[in-house]
Amino acid sequence: MKRSSPTGSEMPGREEVIYYLNGLWLLIRGRSEGFQWLDLSDRGFWRSWWAIFYCLPPILLDLWGTRAVYLQGMPENTHLGNGFWSGLLFLDLLSWTAPYAILYAAMSAAGYASHFRPAVVLLNWLSVPVQWALMAISVSLIVAPANVDLQASIALVLYLVSGYAHVMVMLQLTERKALPATAFVIAITAGSMLTQYYAIDALGLSFG
Repeated sequence: MKRSSPTGSEMPGREEVIYYLNGLWLLIRGRSEGFQWLDLSDRGFWRSWWAIFYCLPPILLDLWGTRAVYLQGMPENTHLGNGFWSGLLFLDLLSWTAPYAILYAAMSAAGYASHFRPAVVLLNWLSVPVQWALMAISVSLIVAPANVDLQASIALVLYLVSGYAHVMVMLQLTERKALPATAFVIAITAGSMLTQYYAIDALGLSFG
């Protein structure tokens, strides 16, 4: 399940990231040999956080889309300062990292604590294609911020595909045991939703 690679913790290059994504694609297709394409070592765990860097373009576009929606409910000529942008960016990063605490608790309770770090590696790199795909929602928010039906339709399709990919990857990690795999995906999804729910008001970003 570990792929040998040079020593160090430098940022993985584009070719290496593509290599990891190919491994994830194999796992999504139900082929466990995909693990051989990924670095699931302790070093690979820390390097997987570079996935955030590769997700910066879609994250920043998401911030712009959120701004468009936010302004829909504000008076004309409302100015959003640096605090708004930094708050949104912090919320995105918190929504990425904080749910792992809930995932760890769920995996520990189910006897999968030793699988936690490999799970983080898989989920971090899986976030790269997922975040880029979700750019379609951000574009719809920017182009038609008031078209809720369009945004909901795009989001429904993308979240279903994303959910399927997450379940399939976790299914391979748990040796095709559907119950824990599904439970772990629900845990991290619920963790992300709870993080956003409580952090939005705390950061003064309520849309209400």
